[in-house]
Amino acid sequence: SRHATVSVDAMLEALQHASEER
Repeated sequence: SRHATVSVDAMLEALQHASEER
């Protein structure tokens, strides 16, 4: 069940980067 965690982690990281860019 680590696949789901990895997906969420990747999405969270992308969101964080986008927020930082703003």
